[in-house]
Amino acid sequence: MSGLTKCPKCGNDSLIKKPRARIMSEKFGLMLHTADEYVLDCLGNQCGYVSDAIQIKTKIGNKLSLPWYKRIFN
Repeated sequence: MSGLTKCPKCGNDSLIKKPRARIMSEKFGLMLHTADEYVLDCLGNQCGYVSDAIQIKTKIGNKLSLPWYKRIFN
């Protein structure tokens, strides 16, 4: 998602994706970046809409979410 999109509350083109957190997991003594967390904020003056957290997995996060036997054969 890039640029401004329509806000579900006020209907104006004012919804923007804002990074909130970086999800890290420890595997074998290493910290791996497995996902990013975003929220959608409305830039309208009186709207104040903020969405729930949206997690988007990285390539490593997608691979680690698979069962161990699928990780071996992929």
